[in-house]
Amino acid sequence: MSATLPATAAYGAAVPASPAADLRRVWSAMTSLRSAALPVPYPVSSPDLAVALDILGEAVHRRGPSGARRVPSAGAIFPYETLALCRVSVEGSVDWALFRIEGDAGICTLVQTSPAWLQRLVRAMPGGPAFDGCYLIVMTRPWLSIRKYGPRGYLYTQLDAAHAAANIVGVALGSRSAVLHAGLGAEVAATLRNGFLPFHEPHSLIQLAGALERNGDPMVTVRGEATFFRADQTYDFEARAWASIVAPMHDDAEVVAPTEPADTTMLALPDLQPDRALRAEWRALSAARRSAKRFATHPLAGRQLAATIGALATPLPTVFTSGGSAGEHSAVSATVIVNDRLELSAAEHAAITRRARLVNFPATANSMPSDVTSFVGACMGQTHIGQGQAFVVLHTEPGLAATGHDIRQALFRAGAGAQLLCLAATRERVAASTIGGFDSAAWAQLAQLPGDAELLYLLALGTSVAESGPARADRAEKATAHGES
Repeated sequence: MSATLPATAAYGAAVPASPAADLRRVWSAMTSLRSAALPVPYPVSSPDLAVALDILGEAVHRRGPSGARRVPSAGAIFPYETLALCRVSVEGSVDWALFRIEGDAGICTLVQTSPAWLQRLVRAMPGGPAFDGCYLIVMTRPWLSIRKYGPRGYLYTQLDAAHAAANIVGVALGSRSAVLHAGLGAEVAATLRNGFLPFHEPHSLIQLAGALERNGDPMVTVRGEATFFRADQTYDFEARAWASIVAPMHDDAEVVAPTEPADTTMLALPDLQPDRALRAEWRALSAARRSAKRFATHPLAGRQLAATIGALATPLPTVFTSGGSAGEHSAVSATVIVNDRLELSAAEHAAITRRARLVNFPATANSMPSDVTSFVGACMGQTHIGQGQAFVVLHTEPGLAATGHDIRQALFRAGAGAQLLCLAATRERVAASTIGGFDSAAWAQLAQLPGDAELLYLLALGTSVAESGPARADRAEKATAHGES
């Protein structure tokens, strides 16, 4: 046994230890817990916080008809937290406060902060202290996904959080003015990174302007934050994952400068004519969305596919940030792959190609075979996609890894675009299954893309069927990275 072990007091340092001392430290890390102070609930008056609870519940936390939450997540992990920064009234005094909102019951916890840090955060926000409204913040904790999927877990974290952020702004737009900030300004990001719990990464925020109508009870029951205790552990796996995977994503010399809000699509489309129809139905579709575990065998109607793909033209009021490469690699496009069972009329073909590239499953001897075994293998053994009839690949040009900023922005666009497809599939009664693990080289060939194209997301579409039976393979308890044993 080694004579030294890393010490977490200063990451990278080492302390001398005997084998017996090593074992005692490991045993103590396994067994030593301390009592935490129980949170005490109390009421506050805040119409903004009441609105935030409703929007975050409808967009992220509440359960849909399948028992799953409102947005998809790789492995059902949801590696992020949602927070509300808003004004509250306590005993006649009105001031800003930060709350963590979680769970389908809408648990609302006051985040303990210093007044100076909170003032600094409010000043850094897009509207500043005078803003009449509130902010909904998405903070990722990449470790939650990385501990199961390894480095690919960071990619899933970004896509999952983008699903959530897009759904939050879509739900909010049903009743009030809202702006989605895809990425945060340098001062906001630095303040959140340096004043929040360790190993949490600022992802995005939704700025809600003062509502025209604030109906209902403005009283909200909140609870004080329980005493936080983090044991000194011999091995701090989360710190190591952060240092090796997350920190390099922020190492580039990027200049993050917020731009003005614009009603824009998430993806680069052949035809930029917007289509706002989805926005009017967003809340109801979000409540009804479910991920397919099976597909039926009868053909998918061409009009259903065309209407689903058409949702990519849904514009959202968004502020994108620019990085060291001015975002030149962050444009994301869609390619739709269909098989010979799906018949498209000329009008349906034209409708799809206004929003995406359209290709058929390859049929030549020089192309990858399009049998079920190939599809399942190229999706890391996800057998439920074998009867998929159309696949949407979201991709960007080669060179994406020029900066961490470009990667994060491209993943944001891909995750937000995929959320639009999930909602539209719900509207059109199309079964949809998001596929996180896939062989990029195989799918680049199927999509007839250059071998060095960067593939970000894969969505399988087919006909709906009554579902029962085992959960998807990526819901398994074992902590493995796609078939690894």
